[in-house]
Amino acid sequence: MSDPNDPKPISIFESRMQVRLYQSENDVLFRVLARGRGADAAEDAAVLRDYFNLDTTRLCHLAIGWAASCSRFREVSPHFPGARMLRQDPLECLFQFICSSNNHISRIHGMVERLCSMYGTPLEPTTAPATPGAAAVAAASGSGALRLLLANGGHGPSCYRARFIVGTTRALLSKPGGGRAWLLGLRDVALGEAVEALTDLPGIGPKVAACICLFSLDKHEAIPVDTHVWQIAVRYYCPQLAGKSLTKKVHGEVQQVFVERFGPYAGWLSHLASQQHRLPEHLRQGKKAAAPGGKRRGRGQQGRSSGGKQNGHDEELDDQGECERNSEGGNSGGRAAADVAAGGGDEDDDDDDEDDEDAEDGPGNRRGGASGRRYQARKKAAATAAVTAEQPVMKACEGTRDGGSRGLRKAAVAAACAAEQDAPQEPLVDVPARGGGRRRGPARQSRAVPLERKTGPQKTLPNGGGSGGGGGGGDDAGRVSMKSQPEKDGIRNVCYDLCFKPDGSQVVAGIGNRVLVYDAADGDLLHALKGHKDSIYCVAYAQNGKRFASGGADKTVIIWTSKAEGILKYTHNDAIQCLSYNPVTQQLASATASDVGLWSPEQKSVAKHKVASRICSISWTADGAYLALGCFDGVISIRDKGGSEKHRIETGPSPVWSICWNPVETNVLCAGCFDGFLKFYMMSGQQKSKDRELAFDPLCVSYFSSGEYITVSGTDKTVHLYTRDGTYLTKIAERDSWVWAVRPRPKHNFVAVGTELGGIAMFQLIFSTVHGLYQDRYAYRDQMTDVIIQHLITEQKVRIKCKDYVKKIAVYKDKLAVQLQNKVVIYELANADDFDMHYQSATKIQQKLDCNLLVVTSHHVILCQEKKLQLYNFDGVKEREWVLDSVIRYIKVVGGPPRREGLLVGLKSGAILKIFVDNPFPIPLIKHTASVRCLDLSSSRNKLAVVDENAKVLVYNLITKELVFEESNANSVAWNSEFEDMFCYSGNGMLSIKTGDFPLHQQKLQGFVVGFKGSKIFCLHYVSMQTIDVPQSASMYRYLERKDFESAYRVACLGVTEADWKQLALEALQALNLDVARKAFIRIRDVRFVELVNRTEAGRKGGTSEQLLLAEIMAFQGRYQEAARLFTQAGSVDKAMEMFSDLRQFDEAKKWAEEFAASGRGDQRSVQELINRQAEWSEEVKNYDAAAEMYIKAKKYDRAIAILAKHQWWDKLIGVVRQLDKTDARCLGMCAGHFRRASNFAYAKETLLKMDDTKGLITLYVEAEKWDDAFLLLHAHPECRQDVYLPYAKWLSSQDRFDEARLAYQEGGFPSLATRILEQLCGNAVVESRFSDAAFYYYQLAMEALKSIKNPPSAMSPSDRTALERFTELYDRAEVYYAYDIVHKSVHSPFRTTHPDTLFNASRFLLMRTLPPREVPLGVSVVNIVYVMAKQAVEAGAFKLARFAYNKLQTLVLPAAWQAEVDLASVVIRSKPFSDKEDLLPVCWRCTTTNPLLNTQGDYCINCGAPFIRSFVTFEHLPVVEFELEPGIEDDDAQRLLGEDAGLEAARREQRAARQAKAAEMGGNVLRLDQDEINRMDDAFAAQMMVPNTTIRVDRAMLRRLKTAEVMVRTWPNPVIPRQYFRVMDSEVPLCCGPCGHFFEQDEYEMAALERGSAPFSRTTVRPEGMVPGDDGDDDSPAPPTAGGLAPTSSVDVSIIDFCMALI
Repeated sequence: MSDPNDPKPISIFESRMQVRLYQSENDVLFRVLARGRGADAAEDAAVLRDYFNLDTTRLCHLAIGWAASCSRFREVSPHFPGARMLRQDPLECLFQFICSSNNHISRIHGMVERLCSMYGTPLEPTTAPATPGAAAVAAASGSGALRLLLANGGHGPSCYRARFIVGTTRALLSKPGGGRAWLLGLRDVALGEAVEALTDLPGIGPKVAACICLFSLDKHEAIPVDTHVWQIAVRYYCPQLAGKSLTKKVHGEVQQVFVERFGPYAGWLSHLASQQHRLPEHLRQGKKAAAPGGKRRGRGQQGRSSGGKQNGHDEELDDQGECERNSEGGNSGGRAAADVAAGGGDEDDDDDDEDDEDAEDGPGNRRGGASGRRYQARKKAAATAAVTAEQPVMKACEGTRDGGSRGLRKAAVAAACAAEQDAPQEPLVDVPARGGGRRRGPARQSRAVPLERKTGPQKTLPNGGGSGGGGGGGDDAGRVSMKSQPEKDGIRNVCYDLCFKPDGSQVVAGIGNRVLVYDAADGDLLHALKGHKDSIYCVAYAQNGKRFASGGADKTVIIWTSKAEGILKYTHNDAIQCLSYNPVTQQLASATASDVGLWSPEQKSVAKHKVASRICSISWTADGAYLALGCFDGVISIRDKGGSEKHRIETGPSPVWSICWNPVETNVLCAGCFDGFLKFYMMSGQQKSKDRELAFDPLCVSYFSSGEYITVSGTDKTVHLYTRDGTYLTKIAERDSWVWAVRPRPKHNFVAVGTELGGIAMFQLIFSTVHGLYQDRYAYRDQMTDVIIQHLITEQKVRIKCKDYVKKIAVYKDKLAVQLQNKVVIYELANADDFDMHYQSATKIQQKLDCNLLVVTSHHVILCQEKKLQLYNFDGVKEREWVLDSVIRYIKVVGGPPRREGLLVGLKSGAILKIFVDNPFPIPLIKHTASVRCLDLSSSRNKLAVVDENAKVLVYNLITKELVFEESNANSVAWNSEFEDMFCYSGNGMLSIKTGDFPLHQQKLQGFVVGFKGSKIFCLHYVSMQTIDVPQSASMYRYLERKDFESAYRVACLGVTEADWKQLALEALQALNLDVARKAFIRIRDVRFVELVNRTEAGRKGGTSEQLLLAEIMAFQGRYQEAARLFTQAGSVDKAMEMFSDLRQFDEAKKWAEEFAASGRGDQRSVQELINRQAEWSEEVKNYDAAAEMYIKAKKYDRAIAILAKHQWWDKLIGVVRQLDKTDARCLGMCAGHFRRASNFAYAKETLLKMDDTKGLITLYVEAEKWDDAFLLLHAHPECRQDVYLPYAKWLSSQDRFDEARLAYQEGGFPSLATRILEQLCGNAVVESRFSDAAFYYYQLAMEALKSIKNPPSAMSPSDRTALERFTELYDRAEVYYAYDIVHKSVHSPFRTTHPDTLFNASRFLLMRTLPPREVPLGVSVVNIVYVMAKQAVEAGAFKLARFAYNKLQTLVLPAAWQAEVDLASVVIRSKPFSDKEDLLPVCWRCTTTNPLLNTQGDYCINCGAPFIRSFVTFEHLPVVEFELEPGIEDDDAQRLLGEDAGLEAARREQRAARQAKAAEMGGNVLRLDQDEINRMDDAFAAQMMVPNTTIRVDRAMLRRLKTAEVMVRTWPNPVIPRQYFRVMDSEVPLCCGPCGHFFEQDEYEMAALERGSAPFSRTTVRPEGMVPGDDGDDDSPAPPTAGGLAPTSSVDVSIIDFCMALI
């Protein structure tokens, strides 16, 4: 350090002091800042010498022996002048390595600092803590504080390191002598014993145990075998271990090899790899060894371990492949530094991933790789410290012991990081691997079996600036050789990923640090995009084709437009592993080693979600709903579009390197794992099918051809094709390096591949048709592994799943042969039925038989191999072989007896042979001049049709060997198997049919003719078989023209229409060819003509003349005139007349009858008889129109009406009505009934009007719902009242017009039905919690009950009393529901619209109405009432009432959401005064008694018993007192007397007030003798008010003195109920009485009426201002005010419960 006064402080764990170090030119100085309790200053130098291990040997001395034993070390040793291992305290070292698991330096440092500061003992005089002991840490484990402490610097709240530390400390404390003593004792035991003891502790594996032994237990021979040490071992010292997994045994073997070669200090050598940057350039390059286990290790310059982070750029390796971070070499002069447990990762990284307790133990866990080596190096705890190149000298430095240092461990970390940051950042030379390290190919060799070639020509695309790299591709034509491109910007050109534009026009590839865009059609380079600073790992194209994205080792994602313009860039903390666009929402998912990001064009930010393990691959479902993440730890995480995990699939311990969703079966996921298996899962995580073992590790998995096939590339440098369920098919391409990417080209049968050397090639996949045909059975290959058999006649299909690659198919009769890769399977039909489609496996030939063509017979299979035919039986034994002179071009089984079938063979030389399977000698048939393309034999085997390579079709007569037909433009030919002289051929888009010597019949056809049976032609178009029906009508008619009925019949049997059959039968019948005619009529199932043929045949045998026979035949054909002429010629005119009569052709019959009479052989009676029977015959033949007209003319109206009504001829029927006389009531009634049933209202009305049937007309109006017309008639005929009102009310009810329906029932005389409607409405309103409507309906029911009272109270009958009781009950319920509606809305409505005072008063009113013994109405919740009252009471200050309410709530069942609130409020209310505010207490207006807020006995005064009269808007207590008139005073008298002396009394009071004022001025007192008389009226009323529980009675004098404004009169809607009188005690409060009979404050009433549009409670419509109620003549309107200023209430819909009770 340059300044000795300002060095960075360094402290030592578990020591007794804190020091500062300063390195001079030759010495290292130290200053002691603090010591622990009991520490001796004399031991300071000894402690430092022990810590830095200065008393052991030096590296320069060791290097001499190492160089002698290893040539490689001899080359690099001059560049390592010195290094030294620390000798840490064992417990300190143990804690550091537990914290270092899957971690990096800054976080390890923070975790150790927090551990020391929380549980360590402070050094004096500073507060710097020392390392805690095991006992202190173990004691903290119970509280969970240690977990939270480490979690702040570890990995989330579930930091697993805390569990390991706690378990280790407990295990140490259980050791003999305590943990520290036990650890120090391990210094005296052998290395193997020490490692064995340490691995028994939690969180310690073999590698970590070796590190602890090396850095703290004096085991200098310990070798921590990680990825880098393993590479050196297998490359230079023990190559026999290459490809093996790093087991405990292998670990020991590596240890032994290093010790044998380098001696007891071999452990020092294993940690010099991190200084490779000190090597010159020529020593850094070197071939790398395979990773342990043959597996790959990660990708790119930015490394990532299994579940760990990617950590910046790595330094370039030396030729030994080592990059170790735990050693720090010295230089001239040296540099003081010390290092503690080092973890992987940059110091600015904020997160890491969890791993198991042995995660750090060697490369077997697949942590390694390119930058994984940096990570592994960081993870080696206890780094060596470079002290000096010469012998160190430690000197004490005087100075004060000032604190302020973080200690030795921070300086050690800083030194290690500085060394890493100073190292050159150059690219690696081995194979980069995606997402965290270099990939190594597996030791396993490819065992793919070569199959038939299905790949087309290869296109090789040029690389960035040159020809690109990558060879391979097999023998495909069109391949362009490419050279590997040199590195650009120090980055190798590797094609890790590529993608296509959705329309398939462009391919985008990431090569090196450039994005290259090619034309997919011709391979031209369109764009070379620069934007990334490091290798590009992934590219992806949006489904809409507007943008694509790229990401790579520079932790950056760049989004480009389709025009190759960069538009957006965002970063992650780690290298970008993979990208994928949502196919629906265009959302981009980017995955790294620690998180997954989701970006969409609509959002500005990227939503990132942490993951527990490195993501290797991602894939969206076809519908864009779910995203699958394939992770390094073998887990597939399925997430929704928001990033939330929905399902988790455990595939095994191996990384899931590539995944892809099936585009068709959208819930099927294919995963390629690094255990060499292809796995398939459902969305739910269920495995869809068994795992498919591969011969390599898959690098890329993609679905091809709409999800039917899977393309897989891998470490065997090839691309393979599989079915969608994982069945292997064939090899697509083979390259000269790993194939990182294989992608299908959209809408084309091409795949593009990208390789390790940067080469890009495109291959075309050609799927050939594999099929077989025999007669009407066609078999073809589907999905490469299935065989589908189709019956061409019935169109039935059956699928056989072979679960293997189907190479050839052959069909013959009931046999089906399927050639698979290694066997031939023979199937046969289960039943001997022409239409049976059930095939079963009969036998298998377990041999791999290669052939060009395959043929099967009843007991053999024939293999065609160029010029050779081989005959095998079904047991696989070759029975015979034919070697021909030329290449076989066509072969076909033409039938024959079993085991003696014949084959038709066409050769390239033009020779056509016939071979019998039991004959070794072929039989020559024809020697054609051109190569044969297609052959077929006629059904009689006498004619041969040939199509040659010149597209000519030729027909030979095999008997005469003559050429009988020749035509051009043919590609295939087929004979009709059911007609000797008919064949067809296809070509040039046409189908040609040749029959006999007739001209060709042609029609359009696409494809190839492969069969001809009857009228069905079988055509193969591409890969589908079509059956074409070709009618043989033309050929049949040509034979008919020649009168060749036999040939015409044979052609018709092939397939003609039914009309053609009939024509053939008729012409044969007319020609009296009865045999052909009979067969033809039987074919079309014409029984009548068959009988005719039989009768004709019998007549011919009986000697009947041919004219009569032909006449009868003509008659059967409907040719009646010709038949009549033939009858006449034969002298049988009577037969012609009989014929026309049977045909109901009366005119023709009449004509022939007249002719018959004129001939003298008949008379006129026969003609008349025909005319008389015509009418009945018309009806019999169902000529109803003519029959009806005839019946009308005959005046038989009833028969005509029945016919017209039956056929709904209403216009004709109304014509009959108009002809009828009005006295013919029977016929008119019949017509009206028919019209009504037909809903013909107009005609029915006309008929009823003609009949003068008024009641029927009303009924008609009702049925037609013509209510206006019905009521119009009802005024004239009131006796029909019920006939109209009852259906009208029902109709109103069906229209939900219940109020009108109720009135209709009442008008019609059905009051019970009207009441039932109201009762139903009440019940529905309560059940539906519409309490306001319930109050209104109950109010209406109460009014109906009140109106039903017939007698005054003094003379009420029992029915009247029952009605009055019902009225009281219903009205009381209406008031309760009206008030409860306010409370219910306040509880359940999110907004409060009611004033708190109203809620308070309404809840008190309800509670006083519902407390026991009163019954609580249905739907009313006492809980809600008390709850609202409690809350409002607290707000109003009525704490006593609130306490009562909360106590009441404690006794009730409360909703769960209220329970906590009520419990808390019940406690809080007890802190309030046990009293209510005085201004809240109601005062009785009659006796002036102050009442409590709640009277549990009822809503009345507790003193005088007067009921409180409340406003039904605010529920306030109104200043109104009820009084009664003295007996003898009528209502009219009271109205007249009221207020007569009110003016005089007012004048007297004014005079009295003036005199009193004057007397007061004079200072005298005035005595008035008439004072009592003046105040007598007031005293009398007041005196009665003071008497409790009595009625106030007013006499005439008191009425005269009362002001009209002081008196409110309430009038009942029933006149037998007397009026009620009330006195207003506070004239300053204007009151009014609503239509319902309740009192309101004038302002409140008007406001409520304006808000609702109707009066409160009664819902009476508010009338315009100034209109006197009752002016409109409505009986239900309020009565007009009486003289004297009375304000009576409405005469309808009013009631007062107390008054009713008084009446009862």
